Amino acid sequence: MAEQCVRRLELSSVSVRCKADGIKGYWVLHLIVSEVPAITWGREAWVEVKKDGKDRLMSNGTRKYGFAERAGVRLIEMEADFDGDQPDGPETLEWYDFEVKAFSNVKETGLEADPKLITLKVVEENARHAVGKGKLTLGGTRSDPLHTIPILSVGDFSYSTRTSTWSVLSERRLLRS
Repeated sequence: MAEQCVRRLELSSVSVRCKADGIKGYWVLHLIVSEVPAITWGREAWVEVKKDGKDRLMSNGTRKYGFAERAGVRLIEMEADFDGDQPDGPETLEWYDFEVKAFSNVKETGLEADPKLITLKVVEENARHAVGKGKLTLGGTRSDPLHTIPILSVGDFSYSTRTSTWSVLSERRLLRS
């Protein structure tokens, strides 16, 4: 079953590359969304780490600046110069996202059931694609400790406008120890 979103959604995330069941993908560590219904749906249906905040991306020619903040603190900030549209960029991109669904029991002494690993296949159709170089800064608070993540290097920045289709590839139980 595919989930399709037709609205514009501003969000920022910090993800790690990982591998599960032989599939390479991403798992989200931190996600800030500026739309309350999307936060509620993500938390209730997917048990995602979505938090309410402000996300913005501004452009001036080929230069872009973006940030994510929560409770007035800048947590993610990026600025980059792009070379303009890359006609040879990927028109269709496929990648995988992992979600771990786990609910606490009513006494909050453990889990209601074994957690599940959900593997989602994401297909993106790019309308525009650009690559550039830039700077990334992570800030943090006690509730959002992104500043504790070491930035060892910053590779290319990628900017695209696209439509995305997300579908559940697999779902399996994770065993508790």
